[in-house]
This record gives sequence, C-alpha cells and structure tokens, in this order.
Amino acid sequence: MRHEGTIARWNRERGFGFIAPMTGGADLFVHISAFAKGEREPDIGELVSYELTTAADGRQRAEHLFFPDRPVTLAPITAKHADVSRGQRRPAHSRTARSSSVWGLVASVVILALVALTALEQGRTQWFAIEPADSAPISMPVAVMDSTTEPFKCDGRSHCSQMNSCEEATAFLRHCPGMEMDGDGDGIPCERQLCGGW
Repeated sequence: MRHEGTIARWNRERGFGFIAPMTGGADLFVHISAFAKGEREPDIGELVSYELTTAADGRQRAEHLFFPDRPVTLAPITAKHADVSRGQRRPAHSRTARSSSVWGLVASVVILALVALTALEQGRTQWFAIEPADSAPISMPVAVMDSTTEPFKCDGRSHCSQMNSCEEATAFLRHCPGMEMDGDGDGIPCERQLCGGW
C-alpha cells in the first residue's frame, strides 16, 4: 500500500532525511537509495509517494519513493526494453500486425497482376478484332463498289489483265481466294497496270 507525505528534512551530504506523513504521526526515515535511479534529490516540502517497510531494528522507513508532482521522464529505450531482442519472441499483437501487412501486400500484388492480365487480354481481343482478314494495312483505301453497278461476285478471274479497274481488282483481292494480283504482298493489286496512282 502506498502513502503520501512531504519531505520534512534532508541531509544532502549524508543522503538521507525524513518524511512527514499526510496522515500525521512520527516522521519516517528515508535513504537516497529508496529513490528511483537517476532521480534528483528532494527539496524540503516536496510531495512524495512511498511504501512502508520495517527495518531490522523494528522501525518503519519509506521505500520505493517517487515524486507525484514532478514531470514524468521517459527512460531511454535500450535493447532490454526493445520489443525485438536476441532470444526474445515478438509480442503476439506485433506478429499479428506484421502478418496482416504481409498478406495485404500479397493481395495487392495478386490484384494488380489480375488487372494487368485482363487489360492485356482485352488489348489482344481488340487487336484481333480490328486486324483485317488478309493482313492488309489498315490505312489502305478500301474499294467500295458503286451502288449502280451489279452486285460483286467472285467469278474465277484472278489476274490483273482480267480486271476492268483498280476498284474491281481491289475488291477481288480482298474478297476472293487464289488471287495473283499482288506480287509484293503490300495489299495493293495491279500496281503497274491499274493501281499505280496510289
């Protein structure tokens, strides 16, 4: 049980003094060794909190003394007080927090990977969707049959000499198999005979 009192007398040279208990009664002996390590010596009249013990001669004395009115000073952190030191285990809450952060990181990486794969697959689908069937450049002009002409038909013609115009040759090259009108494979038929102006 703790008690309170005030410093009634103090001998700095000899390192001891007496406390006047708040509850009254005889003054109690106190030695400087009863103070917390590093605590400065008391001033007369200063409030103290202490525990009562009985000395070998039967008299009571104050031990485990501290000063309630003094500002609290935090002791420097040493390896002894650190939560991680050699031969000691981490507290459970520290291990749990660390485990949670690791799992959070793993989940984030998995989510990012899935998003990247989805974007890649969508990009591939788009690319294949816009890629022309005959792999001709997208910028190549597309021949459009005039609505006044007869509907287009693959009729077995496959050479430039059999075509009547560049538009007709282009339509045949795009829609009919087995055409022999694009020697250099650039998607433009009959460049010497009909489509040389492009």
